Amino acid sequence: MLAGFLQDDWRVRNNLTLNLGLRYDVEIIKDVPDWPAGTDKNNFDPRVGFAWDPKGDQKWAVRGGIGRFTQQYAIFTIVKGGVGGRNGLVTLSLNSTDPLFPTFPNTLPGFPAGAVLPARSIQEISPDLQNEYSWNGSFGVQHQLGARSNVAVDFNMNRGVKHGFLDMNAPDPIPKDQLNAALSANPNAIVRTQAQADLTRPNVPGPNGFRHMDVLTNQGRSWYQGVRFSAAHRTRPVIMTASYTFSKAEDMLNHWFSPENSRDPESDRGPTGASTPHNLVTSFTWNLPGSGPILSGWRLSTVSHSQSGAPYTIRYAGDPVGYGAGVGAACNSRGCQPSTPNGRNTARGMFINYADLTLGKMFQVGGDRIELRADVFNVLNNQNLLAGGYINLVGNPRFGQHTGGSNVLPGRQFQFALTYRF
Repeated sequence: MLAGFLQDDWRVRNNLTLNLGLRYDVEIIKDVPDWPAGTDKNNFDPRVGFAWDPKGDQKWAVRGGIGRFTQQYAIFTIVKGGVGGRNGLVTLSLNSTDPLFPTFPNTLPGFPAGAVLPARSIQEISPDLQNEYSWNGSFGVQHQLGARSNVAVDFNMNRGVKHGFLDMNAPDPIPKDQLNAALSANPNAIVRTQAQADLTRPNVPGPNGFRHMDVLTNQGRSWYQGVRFSAAHRTRPVIMTASYTFSKAEDMLNHWFSPENSRDPESDRGPTGASTPHNLVTSFTWNLPGSGPILSGWRLSTVSHSQSGAPYTIRYAGDPVGYGAGVGAACNSRGCQPSTPNGRNTARGMFINYADLTLGKMFQVGGDRIELRADVFNVLNNQNLLAGGYINLVGNPRFGQHTGGSNVLPGRQFQFALTYRF
């Protein structure tokens, strides 16, 4: 990885400063099996920002900026083709009557000449794959109210170009209206078998051939826009802050699985897994009154967090459209939806709320300090459910309910600490 940048902070006037910059990155990948992509050499990333005091009285601040930012390849992306490609790992299941089945204690050292393997699924790298990048922009206004308070509003925007798998050997899609009509009476019905679906693929799977041919492309996209309102009040004994963010976060395609319909990548556009349209955070810190070595120096603080529940995808059980190998438990996750009634991440879990409380005191011992601290996390013991625990299969008797277990954020927890600083 080679990188360099130029940057200049230009104070145009006493109340206006410009931040100008240009960064260049180049990532060289070599000696990696089945990595066909060349070096991406066009990663020039300009940035410009400003800070302006319109009245020159240090009570108003208007700030903003825009810039391009390049992302390095993740290690797991680099090895995708070598591990999951046509020359990568091959898993073959044999039963005891199969001619290839070894006799104990012998092992199967390799595929013998002429061995016939069933059609399998592979993941490969596009020869024109480039680094992911995004354009980020922001604009904000802050105003000082008196000597101790301020309010602010900030707008943020992000437009990203990212990697995404597409199945280059995808079967013909079944229109949503036809799929939903066929499964409305019986959600477990089979609309199309795997054999019927295979006949619609550009390359019909056969022995020693391939079924899914997922190729990592540059066609992934991401969109984010949000507005944040914040306020703060600071005095000697009390500090209070609050911020509320209203946002919309979407993406299309991902670097784990191909989408439901690779022939129409736009149909995969939907809320990101981390989409939180509403997010409220408050904090309160109070230096408690008191005097003397025991009662002085105590501080009480709390932070509360309330946000929208995470989105998840509703889908039909099994494989009613004959998508084939690769579906199953993984289809509950972000990327693999062989058949959904509507689209990706159209359902959302319950609101998440928690508050943490801290009580601490600092003792001065000569030039050293001793801090006592007690923390209570999720002090109200709210049950906060993660999206991964919601039963999302149409027709399941517990559809929409939550399984609990590891998909629940921790309940009330206590932590005590003694810190000696010297």
